[in-house]
Amino acid sequence: MSKGNPPSSREHVPALDGIRAIAVTGVILFHIRPGWLAGGFAGVDVFFVLSGFLITSILTSDIQGGTFSFKEFYLRRIQRLLPNATLTVAITILLLTFLIPAGLEILTARHGVWTLLNLSNIYTHANHGSYWGTNAEWAYLTHFWSLGIEEQYYLLFPLFLFLASRFVKRGVHWFLLVAMLASFSLCLWASYNRAGFAFYWLPTRVWELLLGSFLATAGFSISTPEARKRHFPRVAREILGWGGTALILASFFMGAGHFVFPGWAALFPTLGTGAVLLSVATGESSLSRLLSTRPFTGVGKVSYSLYLWHWPWIVFGRMRAELIDREWDEGAIWGGLAGLAAGVAAYFLVERPMRRRGPGRGRRLAALSVLFAGTLALCLYEAWCKPFRTFPQFAPRTVSSGYYALHGSTPPSVKKLSDPLKAGSPVHGGIFAYDVTSGEIPVEGVPRKVLEKGGLLHLHGGEPPSVVVWGSSHANMFSPMIDRICRERKRSVAFFGKDAEPPFNVVVKVFPEARVKSTRQFHEYKMRWLREWNPDVLFLCERWDRWYAWEEGDLSAFARQLEAFLEELKPLRTKVVFVTQVPVLPHGEQMNPRAVAEFRAAPDGTLAPFREPRYFTEARAAILAVVEKAASRHPNLRILRTEERLLSPDGSIRYCENRQFYYFDEDHLNDAGASALAPLFSKFLDTDATKQPGGMPSKPAGQK
Repeated sequence: MSKGNPPSSREHVPALDGIRAIAVTGVILFHIRPGWLAGGFAGVDVFFVLSGFLITSILTSDIQGGTFSFKEFYLRRIQRLLPNATLTVAITILLLTFLIPAGLEILTARHGVWTLLNLSNIYTHANHGSYWGTNAEWAYLTHFWSLGIEEQYYLLFPLFLFLASRFVKRGVHWFLLVAMLASFSLCLWASYNRAGFAFYWLPTRVWELLLGSFLATAGFSISTPEARKRHFPRVAREILGWGGTALILASFFMGAGHFVFPGWAALFPTLGTGAVLLSVATGESSLSRLLSTRPFTGVGKVSYSLYLWHWPWIVFGRMRAELIDREWDEGAIWGGLAGLAAGVAAYFLVERPMRRRGPGRGRRLAALSVLFAGTLALCLYEAWCKPFRTFPQFAPRTVSSGYYALHGSTPPSVKKLSDPLKAGSPVHGGIFAYDVTSGEIPVEGVPRKVLEKGGLLHLHGGEPPSVVVWGSSHANMFSPMIDRICRERKRSVAFFGKDAEPPFNVVVKVFPEARVKSTRQFHEYKMRWLREWNPDVLFLCERWDRWYAWEEGDLSAFARQLEAFLEELKPLRTKVVFVTQVPVLPHGEQMNPRAVAEFRAAPDGTLAPFREPRYFTEARAAILAVVEKAASRHPNLRILRTEERLLSPDGSIRYCENRQFYYFDEDHLNDAGASALAPLFSKFLDTDATKQPGGMPSKPAGQK
């Protein structure tokens, strides 16, 4: 290119491939095993800044050169991004259909529809929750959330830049700076108030892409050495380059366990990337020479394909390892290696050939249209049209626990739920037994009206509750069975079950301050009612091994809090029944346990035995030892051992009897499973300690 020509932002700059290599390496190492690189997910933020920089450089060059065309721009994006992404979705659905127990292909296919429409980030936020949560960790298309944000930016930003070039002429970068600061401000607020929105949505992440766009429009876009106008002194380039690299690497090693992300922490990888781009764009440096070497550029060129393919194979590897009783980490490593191989193959066989714009472009676009339409049809069929697996080997199951939860996203009024005990269909989410659609919410997820009524009350005997059920979703899963027993004995019962809620005033070191405050407030409400009712029996139900994990095996804090709770109850004559955690299935958190049982059954239909993973066995034993020690000091504390009914003499789990499958997922029983434990609960309810009939107090003691 002669010196008189405008700088071409399309010239290949090897150092940019090197930046891509750093970003994708961080992400892949984090995904295979977070302990290897706790903050490797910040590689996505590096990609965001780099994408904004490159796309703006391309647009600016075309607009200034008078060659810009919306049609051509979007065709190039489609050819560059869509073929490989579409094939990834298609192969993932087929892998699930034929090599994983039934059920997961349905959810993944639904996600696939949103992915093909460039809305994966919205679907992931709505259906999988936190990026660091279990649901997102086991979802095959989670990683497409970042591509959804980029593609939404690609859709909207060209129009803005085109109009700005017509009406603003100069100073476009100042508009981008204002938009970037506004988005960052929204990101900061949302990170501490709407964390999921902050992480997944374009308005709160667009500032990262705008940072790259700002640099490109401010005169730092990549061009040939002859055309560069803004040369920084060599010392400045070295400081910017290596300083920015240090910020990126620091973010990779920080992790997200001790700070909110994106929030302020996202400045590390984004500003670091901006500094590296400034260094590379303003002249040669030792960093640019390093990033231009073959190992970096080779990985960088295939980085998009590696990003697409690595994650589904990692999840697939973990699931296959679980099905054959191997370690998850082993499966993740083998899956990651398979994903890298698939990514390299897809780059050479699909991505690179399909993005050519020379002769035969029409045929390539036609082939892409067929691939896209076929993949979309596959997703629609798997998600909504494929006949549902009925699991004929097992009797139909019901899950009524949701009717007893003191929370929910869409609580219906009493008109929609006149008699919840007659319902027999599966329930998901919390449902109230009466209208609680109004009122202040002092405890997260629980309206004040519920608390002022004493929780969910079933006054079968007319008197105040003589039986109370406390705990998390594990309390809810036993509640229908306990309610039935109480109804037969005409004993009033109150339910205080709330998902993921500790059953007494537990303060766990990993809880954020707001969670601790909510737990304490909820505990105080429950204690007020308990002092007012002075019930005969209080059932404490929880997945107790969570404390073992949260406290890293140190149960001293749990022991102190249990002791304090029992001391708090001493003035009452309430019998506290500690319900041990049910055995945990080795499969079921992310796979339908019935499908796994069918998948592993012998050809003659004989079901394979399931044994609880050793970790959970050890955790339950450690918790039980603490409770038994407390029971030796507190005569009112009793222990109900669920494993007496759910474990066979050989240690295998009784997960199915007489065609009745007992589990809903890995650690929750369905209605049939809870009913199988009814005799154990009845022992604590078959007493003569019945309270005298009386009216219900309108308020707990001490409440105005």
